[in-house]
Amino acid sequence: MNITDLLTIASKKLKDFNIENPLFEAEYLLAFTLNRDKLYVKTHLTDSVSKEYEEEYFKYIDLRSKDYPAAYITGTKEFFGLDFFVEEGILIPRPETELLVEITLEHIKSDSPVIADIGTGSGAIAISLAKNLPNSRIYALDISDKALEIANKNAKYHKVENQITFVKSDYLTEIKHKKFHAIVSNPPYIKTEIIKTLQKGVKNFEPKIAFDGGKDGLEAYRAILPNTIDLINEDGIIVLEIGFDQKDDLVRIIKKYNLKMNIYKDIYENYRTVLIEK
Repeated sequence: MNITDLLTIASKKLKDFNIENPLFEAEYLLAFTLNRDKLYVKTHLTDSVSKEYEEEYFKYIDLRSKDYPAAYITGTKEFFGLDFFVEEGILIPRPETELLVEITLEHIKSDSPVIADIGTGSGAIAISLAKNLPNSRIYALDISDKALEIANKNAKYHKVENQITFVKSDYLTEIKHKKFHAIVSNPPYIKTEIIKTLQKGVKNFEPKIAFDGGKDGLEAYRAILPNTIDLINEDGIIVLEIGFDQKDDLVRIIKKYNLKMNIYKDIYENYRTVLIEK
């Protein structure tokens, strides 16, 4: 078969299984299969594809049709202009989280900042900050051994391993003796009862610990805030991702601590990132 034939069959199958943007997904997975970019796929529609590649491609399409995340199939996900290794057990980085990195870079006041990233996952936030703050020292924390393994791999890939210390820790338990210019986190914030309504690819394959925020979705914030205020410098900042419907709840929690705050909208016009200052 040629590329047009493969895309036609694959996109129809994905559409039949209610996968969003089926042609985009079909092109993306074919480019991965052929070890080419999507431009090649789009401009070589009459090229024949070997039986070996064809069989490999349809294995990927079959997986994707079962809602298995494309990022787990390819083993990578782009975030903040960088490619990150991901696999099962690791939360896949989302574009809306890039706002957290942007806000941190805009408001951090030190040229040589010390930063903590709570729940680092793939290391996407910590590594993106390290690449943009070459004099920074970052502590990337996670309770998951798998997350720390992959984050370390990503740090080495992006050549920032000397800037980042990976620590197995529940929140900031293991580094409470330090002071920080910034503490950042994309914590779990989905209400437990809402998880069953999430996309199948998320609820069936991504790690629940990374997005289950408890009964009201706010457990992580109640754990983080009391234990971070005294750990930031006087001009330090706390930057947190929040759920699209949690703005008012977070405002009430933060006001208890007499802190200044600003809340920012993401690319989808949802309130998504809160900046906290003393």
